[in-house]
Amino acid sequence: GVLGGKSFETTKQYGDSIFDIKYCPIYNNENKIIGVSMISRDITDFAKKESLLNLKLEEINDRMTFGDSIVEKNTDIIFTIDRSYKLLNFNKSLEKMLAPTGHKPSIGFDILSILKGKEVERESKLFAKAFKGQDIENLSSFEIGDADILYLTKYYPNTDKKGIVTSVTLQMQNASIFSRMINDFQSNHKNNSK
Repeated sequence: GVLGGKSFETTKQYGDSIFDIKYCPIYNNENKIIGVSMISRDITDFAKKESLLNLKLEEINDRMTFGDSIVEKNTDIIFTIDRSYKLLNFNKSLEKMLAPTGHKPSIGFDILSILKGKEVERESKLFAKAFKGQDIENLSSFEIGDADILYLTKYYPNTDKKGIVTSVTLQMQNASIFSRMINDFQSNHKNNSK
């Protein structure tokens, strides 16, 4: 301890006050320890702020964990791209969608590389609008493997503190089933009206 020549620091609470206390040995001219000095500093306000900050950080972490689990359990395809159309994040549904194409998404993956023909031009125009700050909903067909699949895609611009769009999050819902349901309904309606 201190009488052995080593300084140490501790935090103690007295009533409602919290103190940071440092103990240091005091030496004489012959380099022998003759006493101990105690320096204390009231850190009550700092400790309260730190405690509040830790609570806020825990709350944010809980929300992020909850949000991450929602994104992962969601069957919608959700991913975020930067201004170069490279993936910043994505959920497992994107991996499942791309499996028939042989592409395996990863951070930095160029999302335009999976598109074919007019899809590249169409999506580039939609991305450009989203990067200008526009929320977009679009119903489009994508060629995935051997199938054309209809998706309702929502484009959400993400801004930094200065209000500059730095990325775009896309949420794609497979709308093919709704298209088939509408076609079936229309066919049944025509057959029933004859």
